[in-house]
Amino acid sequence: MAIKTAPGKRKNNDVKIIHSRKLQSALEYLMTYGWVILFIVIAMTILYEFGIFNPSSVITSTPIITGFNGLSIVSPAANQTMLKFSLMDNIGLPIELTAINFTQGSAHYSKVSCQSNYLQAGGLTTCYFNATFPSTVFVSMSISYLELTGFSSNPELESGSILMQRTNGFVLPPANSPQQTNFIESGLPNNASWSILVNNSFYTSKGGFLRISLPPGNFSSILEPVYMSPPSSGCKSNSVYYVPTINISRIDSGSSYSFSYTKRTGTVCTTTVSETGLPLGYKWYSLYGFDFNYTTTNRLEFTTLSSKWLYFGLPIFMQLNSSCSRTYTESPLLSFLSAGNSKAIVFLNSTVC
Repeated sequence: MAIKTAPGKRKNNDVKIIHSRKLQSALEYLMTYGWVILFIVIAMTILYEFGIFNPSSVITSTPIITGFNGLSIVSPAANQTMLKFSLMDNIGLPIELTAINFTQGSAHYSKVSCQSNYLQAGGLTTCYFNATFPSTVFVSMSISYLELTGFSSNPELESGSILMQRTNGFVLPPANSPQQTNFIESGLPNNASWSILVNNSFYTSKGGFLRISLPPGNFSSILEPVYMSPPSSGCKSNSVYYVPTINISRIDSGSSYSFSYTKRTGTVCTTTVSETGLPLGYKWYSLYGFDFNYTTTNRLEFTTLSSKWLYFGLPIFMQLNSSCSRTYTESPLLSFLSAGNSKAIVFLNSTVC
């Protein structure tokens, strides 16, 4: 006789069988894929320990520079308080920097210092600014400048960004080295020679541009008139000469200055001063009217308009040793002299110990 199982008990046994089958399927799944999952966990742990999942580790030691067209950012570097970079002019024309602005997060900076605000085509200048920088540095930059063609200046704007790692060392500002100061001339005939006196030294050019190196600072300057074919001696009427339309009496090293000349005619004279008494090869200085000049020979020439000008000779100081010095003084030191004439002076010396 068959034994009948109660309906409730049969139902419980079916549930146990189904549950046992699910558990067996889960164990089989773990046995099949468990090692794969374990391997992935171990691999991710190792990668994490090596910093692969650290966002800053994505940035290499080489800065990532984007944007910019005619200008190039070269060798940027930053520490906690300063960012320094070099700026190269790849435009093919001289340029004058007018503004450099930075944005880092919500902070904006405009006080950027550069060794020179003027760049010849292919030229390079170093700039820096102070701020607080995190370990990963990201700044957006806009650079405003003028393209200088010699006859006009065209305003331009370029922008880009720099992404790099901060260094723990010091990023020093540009050294206290000579800075390039630039002069842009217009109005003179082609190949006409013009000069500017800066810090008791003459600088001459035969083109529309003149670039000189000066130590950081502010200096006195005189922009000289340009006399076309002045006489070798005496005076010449109906002579063509050019005078600057502005007076550049002080300049800042690292800056740029634009000016023009205007044409005039008049009587131009060459005045000669000769000296005796000064050791051979010494540089001596004199002022005649508004013309300042110097020489290392015994003859000094001044080119001026026809008039009676005041002549003034500057004393010369020579250090003989640690305790003695000698002073050479012109005689006469001060006098009036008509343009086109000649004058002889004598240097008298006195020694102090």
